[in-house]
Amino acid sequence: MKTADLLLNCCPVELSPTAFELPFVDYESWQAAKEELSVRYAQFSAHHYELESRQIRVVLIDGPEVPDRLPRTLLDVREHQYLGTKLIERSISRYLYTRGFLVRREDFGTTTARARSPELSQGVINIFSGISFQVRRPFEMEPYNFIISVQWKIHAIFSQSLANQTLREMAKGKPVLYRPSTHKIPKDLLPFRNKYLGHVQDIRVNNEASVYCKDNQLRQIHSENLFFEASSSVIREYERKLGIKYESDSVLSKMQSLSFVLNPQRKRNSFVFKDRMQAIRHFLAGSSKEQLVIPLACFQDGLISLALSPIRVEIEQGV
Repeated sequence: MKTADLLLNCCPVELSPTAFELPFVDYESWQAAKEELSVRYAQFSAHHYELESRQIRVVLIDGPEVPDRLPRTLLDVREHQYLGTKLIERSISRYLYTRGFLVRREDFGTTTARARSPELSQGVINIFSGISFQVRRPFEMEPYNFIISVQWKIHAIFSQSLANQTLREMAKGKPVLYRPSTHKIPKDLLPFRNKYLGHVQDIRVNNEASVYCKDNQLRQIHSENLFFEASSSVIREYERKLGIKYESDSVLSKMQSLSFVLNPQRKRNSFVFKDRMQAIRHFLAGSSKEQLVIPLACFQDGLISLALSPIRVEIEQGV
């Protein structure tokens, strides 16, 4: 049998220390814990788990100040896998945020981008480069070994709302995001803030849009608070309105180049994985570093060490 190396878009992470003495609060139920977290500890990151007594223990990992009056408990990431993954994710996120990057936590990982400098702009579309990553502990038998799986990301954002006349004219039937221009947000719209809201049904004379929302409610929302979700179909229609005729001038084509699907000669790139991993390394730490060492985002001092070379897996090949 022959063997071959398979490169993965994953990098090993070392966590030091692996046990943490942190403040905690116990609650009688998850509902009680949730209410307290949303009010008293809203600015803290936390880890929670159920005790044998069925109480919920909330351990405070990091926050604006150390809550000295609370008792402390010692947790080892061997028994608390999600404490380890959360510490690593939060530490990388804080490091990128302090470098001026936009950091957004989503259901399937964390996405970051260069917030102040789009790679390119065309009309009211800005194109940003960045990464998305997830932290995992892949093997139960190796409780102190963590990895991050990371992807190179190119995404488009409409920089103007549906208050823009050109966008408003093409809004019917299009998916929109809710990005309110004020801090006074109706309670029922809070879950949608900066997220996908639904599809526009029509635009009224007073610039309010009827939006059929993803919770199956029809709402009237001012157009200045609505932004197109930058899907391929929406981008294409916008470019038709601008009179862009050639594929080489299209935002979508330029996004393919930035994502390394196409090479500089605008042909399919045979080295797309290598180029993306190199871009990820440069995004995280600059091209000269092989390892990135980051302080822990934690009430206890520590470090994470992130190797910037992809993991190699040896596989067997049939003759």
